[in-house]
Amino acid sequence: MRNILLPSIRIPYNLTKGSLAERNINSGKFTDKIYESISSGINSNRAILKFETIQSKLSELIPGVKIKVRQDENANCEAIVDLIGDKKGKACGFLLAIKSPKSQVKVDFLPKLIHEIQHISDYLYNPKLLARDQKLFNTLGRSNKYSNFYDKYMYNEYPFDEEASRRFYISYISKALNDFVKSANKKVIIDYLQDVRYSLRGELLAYKKQKEYAYKLSEKGFKIKPEDFSERVKYFMFEEKIKLVETVLFDLISKQRLKNAQKIKNNKFIDGTSF
Repeated sequence: MRNILLPSIRIPYNLTKGSLAERNINSGKFTDKIYESISSGINSNRAILKFETIQSKLSELIPGVKIKVRQDENANCEAIVDLIGDKKGKACGFLLAIKSPKSQVKVDFLPKLIHEIQHISDYLYNPKLLARDQKLFNTLGRSNKYSNFYDKYMYNEYPFDEEASRRFYISYISKALNDFVKSANKKVIIDYLQDVRYSLRGELLAYKKQKEYAYKLSEKGFKIKPEDFSERVKYFMFEEKIKLVETVLFDLISKQRLKNAQKIKNNKFIDGTSF
């Protein structure tokens, strides 16, 4: 099966051109645009934002892209974005699942909502990330090994209180990462680590947006949850983890390129074209 993205999961490719930094800026601006649309009309702490309103605003701003906003009382977190797949293994839309019993949220949930919408924006402006996720799903399926590693070591907080303990955790994560690579499927490990790297970068952007809008809403007089202002993101050590993953990726890719070059060289000698 060719790894092509369906129209219902992407925006026109001409909007996704440019460097990674440029795409990050554009995805952030798009999140700002979505916020302005969703929050229009909210003027008090007692205001309620219904799921159907979020759904309709997203559909207006991203026509043609399938996005479902759904209530999920059993979720392990307040909200999460996931991909919707069809029967053929193609990603065909986005699911924004929110843990709320009444299919609505209060104003103080807006920073967290923006966090999740930033993830959608990242996907839209980085189609290579979407394509890689789709490829990995069709290769690995719902493999617990890979998702468990990410949850346990990559998307996990480490409560260091001083530089020594921070270095200890980095060493601990580095060892876990190298051990995992040794036991991983060699055919997918590079794609998987690329995906991990982009996911960690995406979390950095999302937490930054969450905090940015917490302050904006607070300045307007809205009561916002204290955790939206916190510095807890530093305990995820996203930047440190990105560097660790990039180091391993560089080594794996270098070895793969050397191996491919050797194959080409050997084939030339076999068929005589080198003479």
